Amino acid sequence: MRKIGKSYRSTISVIFCFCLALSLAAWAATSGFVVTTPTILSAANLREVAITDPVVLQNSGIDFSFARTIGQILTTANVPAGNTAANREAIVQTMIDSFAATSAINPASKIAVPLTSRPGEAAMVPADLLDPLNPDGMRPVGVFNRLDLAPADWSNCGEYRIVYAKGNPVSLTNRFMIIFEAVVDNPLPGIPMGCMQIAQFWQSFGTLPNPPRHILAELLESFFYYGIQGTNGPVISFKNLGNPFGQVRGNLFVNNPDGLWDLREWLVQMAPLIIKFAMHPVRNTPMTTLYGTSQPTDANAVMALRTAFQKDFLNIFSKQLTSIDMTGRTAPVKDTALYFGLGDSIPMKYDGFESISNQDHDDPVRTSNQNFQFTTNLQNSLNAQGLPWSLTSTEVIGRAATQGCGGCHNFTPPSDIAPGSKGGVVPWPNSGPFTHINENGALSQLLVQRFLPARFTNFNNYITNTFANPLAGSAPAPATAMIQAATVVRNAVFEVRHSATPQQQINAAANGIDQVRENERNQAGAFTPFRPAD
Repeated sequence: MRKIGKSYRSTISVIFCFCLALSLAAWAATSGFVVTTPTILSAANLREVAITDPVVLQNSGIDFSFARTIGQILTTANVPAGNTAANREAIVQTMIDSFAATSAINPASKIAVPLTSRPGEAAMVPADLLDPLNPDGMRPVGVFNRLDLAPADWSNCGEYRIVYAKGNPVSLTNRFMIIFEAVVDNPLPGIPMGCMQIAQFWQSFGTLPNPPRHILAELLESFFYYGIQGTNGPVISFKNLGNPFGQVRGNLFVNNPDGLWDLREWLVQMAPLIIKFAMHPVRNTPMTTLYGTSQPTDANAVMALRTAFQKDFLNIFSKQLTSIDMTGRTAPVKDTALYFGLGDSIPMKYDGFESISNQDHDDPVRTSNQNFQFTTNLQNSLNAQGLPWSLTSTEVIGRAATQGCGGCHNFTPPSDIAPGSKGGVVPWPNSGPFTHINENGALSQLLVQRFLPARFTNFNNYITNTFANPLAGSAPAPATAMIQAATVVRNAVFEVRHSATPQQQINAAANGIDQVRENERNQAGAFTPFRPAD
C-alpha cells in the first residue's frame, strides 16, 4: 500500500478538525439541554436517602418527638437545670419571639434588614407545639440523608435532617414546619473514607426489600439520639446545629392575613443559663431589593451594597450559574446536570433573613425586570461569554432564584431556566407547592423526580468507589484547619455561661461562628461544584 505523505496527512487533519468544529458549532447553535424522562427510585433505594413512613416515625413505639429533639439539644449543651419541660418551652419560645421582629442586623454587612411581622406564628404556644397529641403539636414527617452536602475537603460528612410539621395539618391556612439540619464532623478530617460508616448505615436501609418498621425506627433512633460509630455522639446535638455548622430552618404559614409563605433560618446558640434559637441570614437568598434600582428611602449603605451585588452578579455569579452550559460547547448536557449541578456562591453579606415564596413578593425576576440597566448589562455579558446556546437575563436570574429558599419552594416553577435541545424550554420542577414534604410525608415532584435520584446516584457512587489508601497519612491541611477553627468556636461558645461579660462573649462567639461558617460554605462540594442550599 502506498504511504500517504506527511503534507497530505496534515491536510486531512486540518479538514477533519474544521469539519468537526463546524459540526459542533451547528449542533450548539440549535441545541440546549437534553430533556430526560424523570427517574423514580425504588422503595428500597429511596430509603437510603429519605424515610417518610409515618408508621416508622410516629407509630413505631420509638420516640422521635419534637420534645425529644429539643430536649436532646438541652442535654448535649449541658444547660443548667437540664432537660426539663420548662427549659424545653423556654427554648421554643425564643423561636416564637423572633416572629415579632420587624428587622435584624446582617452580621456581615452590619445593615438592618427589614422583616415581615408574623403575628400568627408569634401567637403559637410552646407547650402545644411540644405535645404531639395537641392539634398544634409538631410531628416527625421525614428524615433525610444528605451526604451529598459534604464539602470538597471532607472536613464533615454532610447533613442529616429531621422534619417536623404542625398538625396533620391543622388546616390549609395554618401550617408550620421545622427542619433540624445537623452537620456531622468527619472523624477522619480530609479523608473521604471517614464518612463510610455513616454511609453504610444508611445503605443498610435498602438492603432488604421490606425491613420491619420497628427495626428501621430503632436504627434511626440510635443514629439521631445516641450516635453510631463515625458520628462522634448523637447527630441531634447542640454542636451540630449551628456551632458552627448546621442550622434549623422553618417553612411557615400560620393564619397569616397577608397570605405570605415565609421561610427562615436559625442557629442554636448559647446564652447565659439557657439555649436560644438565634435568627440567621437565609443562605443563598439575597435581599430582593439588591436586584432592583435605588429607592428614595434607601440608606447609603444599602445603595452601596446594591452596587456591589450587581457588580458581583455580572462578574461572578452569572458565570457560576452558566458554568454547566459551557460544558455544552463540546458535548450534549442533560437537564439532570442542570437541576443538581446548578449553583452560585452568594456571600452572607447579601442575604436577607427571610424568603417569601409566593405573590412574587421576593421574586428576583420581577424585581430585576424593573432595573433596565442591570438586565441589559447582564444580557450583554451573557452574549459575550461564548455560550453554546442563547440564554436570556431572565433565565439566568431565574436560576439564581432557584438557589434561594423562595424560588426552590414555589415562585420559580414553572419558569424557563434553559433552552431544550429539541426546542422548547427546561423548566424548574414543581414543589408541593410551598413545601417539599407535607404533613403526611408526601414528597414534592422536584424531590421525587430530580433531587432524590441525583442524591442517591452520588451516594451510591461514594459507597462503591475505592479510595486509594484512605487511612494513610494525615488529614489534608485545609480540612485540619477547618476542624481546628470549629473547635475554637465551640470552646468559645461553651464559655459564654462562665463569662463576666456574657453579652460581649456571646457577640464574640457569634462572630467566630459566622466567620467559620462562611469559610466552610465557600467550599465546593465533594460531589458538585456548588452545594445546594435546599
